[in-house]
Amino acid sequence: MSTELEIDLEYKKVVAEHTRVIHGEEVVYIDRGKGKNKLLVGLATLMNKGVYAGVKSYYKDYPGDVLCLVDPDNTYYLRSDRGLHIRSVVSEIVKDYKPENVVFCGASMAGFAAIDLALFFDANAVVNNPQVNLDATYETAWPKLREVIDQIEQKYNIDELSFRSRSSVIGAAFGQHPMDLVNRDALFKLCARTPGVGLIFGNSHDVEHKYYYQGINGFLKMVDMVFSHRELMVGIHSKFPRS
Repeated sequence: MSTELEIDLEYKKVVAEHTRVIHGEEVVYIDRGKGKNKLLVGLATLMNKGVYAGVKSYYKDYPGDVLCLVDPDNTYYLRSDRGLHIRSVVSEIVKDYKPENVVFCGASMAGFAAIDLALFFDANAVVNNPQVNLDATYETAWPKLREVIDQIEQKYNIDELSFRSRSSVIGAAFGQHPMDLVNRDALFKLCARTPGVGLIFGNSHDVEHKYYYQGINGFLKMVDMVFSHRELMVGIHSKFPRS
């Protein structure tokens, strides 16, 4: 069994060997050298203090390429420009991959960014208890999270945006906390009114706002399901092309 020190050293080694600076933003980009096949984009969530979430597990257990980002100021990756900077950073990597082979992953705050970026790039997302509508989130959130939302300079609700048609597939797990229920409903409405979007949905009995995927293996099973569903949808979209 690895000690905490060994795990910490492993994390630092992966980060040190794979850090890149794009438009002034430090990211971790792991290129497996397999021809830009699949890309998993891991987004660190609230109060992560600049730590790249999941980077060790992705490095060891995910066979495709990996891009990891952080949002140390807890802005839902919107920063002060409605997410323009983050989109420009991500675009420098994502542009080399087919949209159907890209999946954005995040929980809670990072789930907001994962869905937002997936729909922007017509890619895919795997999320856990994501926020979708920040106004509804605010009304049902605890005081500390309200403080976080208050300090975002330019925020918006994803479910109020218009994406026209998309081919994105979103895999989502939700619990029964009031905040998660309102965001679950917001995601349903967004998917229902956006032609071409696929949704794989898991509904936990748990009333707490927590993480539901069972370790890295459970999480990667959902990633595989999302990619498989996207392949299935290709046949549907080819038969009934976008207007």
